[in-house]
Amino acid sequence: MNGEERPSVIRKSADLVKDEWASLIEKRGKISEAVVLEVTNGCSAGECSHCYLFAKKGGGEEMSSDLAFSILNGLSQAENKPAEIWITGGEPGIYPSLPEVAERASGLGFSVLVVTNGEPFEKMDLIEKVAPFVDGMAVTLRSFSPFAHQLMMGGIPSDLLEEAKKHWQRNPFDPPEEMVQEMKTAGVSIERFFTIDHHGRSMQALRNLQEYNEAVLREGGKAVRIELNHDVFNCRADEGGHGELYRMLRGLKREEGIEIDNVYLQILSVSGRAIESLEDQLPQIAWLTPSTETIIAYLKDQKDCIKERLIKGETVWVDPIPQAILNQLEAQGIGTKEIPGYQPEATPAFDVKGNLRDNVLYLA
Repeated sequence: MNGEERPSVIRKSADLVKDEWASLIEKRGKISEAVVLEVTNGCSAGECSHCYLFAKKGGGEEMSSDLAFSILNGLSQAENKPAEIWITGGEPGIYPSLPEVAERASGLGFSVLVVTNGEPFEKMDLIEKVAPFVDGMAVTLRSFSPFAHQLMMGGIPSDLLEEAKKHWQRNPFDPPEEMVQEMKTAGVSIERFFTIDHHGRSMQALRNLQEYNEAVLREGGKAVRIELNHDVFNCRADEGGHGELYRMLRGLKREEGIEIDNVYLQILSVSGRAIESLEDQLPQIAWLTPSTETIIAYLKDQKDCIKERLIKGETVWVDPIPQAILNQLEAQGIGTKEIPGYQPEATPAFDVKGNLRDNVLYLA
C-alpha cells in the first residue's frame, strides 16, 4: 500500500445498508439496476482535469474490505437488489482488495463491472487475478489518437504544450504514425511528451484483455466483456462525416485486432477548474458540452460501427444530452427514440466512507 493511502475505518452494518438502499429507491420512485462502489479516491493518473472526484495521484482514501463486504451483503439482501455492481474509484486497479471485493460481489450473484482507466491492467497478472470474478471491464479511452488521449489525461510538460497546440490546430486526428513524425519534425521531444504514457498503458490493458479472452476461450472458459468508457467531446467530423467514436473503434478492430463489446458514451458536467485547465491545454477541444454537429457525427458513427462490425454489442448514452441540443436535433427530425442506446440515468454510488448518494456524478 502506498504510504499516502489511508484505508477507511468506517463501519456500517449490512442491515443499515439495506435500509438506506430501500429509502433511496423509495425516494427515486424506481429501481436502479446498478450501483457504483467507489473503492478508492486515489488514481494511477490523478491529473485528469475532467475528474469529478478530483482523484489524487497514488494517494487518497481506500474503502476497507470489511466495509465493502458489508455494503455488498446489505445490497444482496435488499428487496430491490440491484443487478449490477460497478467497481470504480478513483482508479480501482490500485485498490489492493480489488480481487477479493470482486469475488465477493460475484459470489453474491451480482454482475460485476470494473470501470478503469486501464493503466494498472497493463500488467497481465492483475487481469488474471480480477477477471475470473467480473463480467466486464470498461476501459476509459479518450481517443485512438495518443495525442488526444494524452492531452486529456494531463501531465504534459508545460514547455511542450504550445507546439502541441500548433499541431492540433492543423489536424487533430492524423494517423498516430504521422503525428509522431510531424511532432519530431517540429522538434518536439516525443519521449518527454509521453513521460507518462497514459495512452500506451491503456492500450496495453486492452491488448491484455483481448489476449486473456482468447486464452480462456481456448480452454472453454468464460470471456470478459471488453468495454470502453468514452467521453463525447467537441471535435470536427472527418471527410466521411465521422466523429471520434468511429475512428477509435475502427483503429482498435482493424489495427489492433481488439474486439470491443460495448461502449458507454458519457457527457460529463465538469468544474470550473476542468474548463480552465483544458482551455489552457487544448483550446479547440475544450472539455465542454459537445455541439449539435458533434452529436450528429456520433450518431453516424453508431450506425456505421454496427454496419461495419467494428463493435460486437452496442453504444449506450449513459449521460443525458443537453436539452438545447435535443431541441435542435428534434427540429431536424431526430428525436430521442432515433438515438440508438439513449438510456441516460443517474446511477447511485457508495463513496469510500460508505456514504450513499443518488447520482455518481457530482453535478453541483
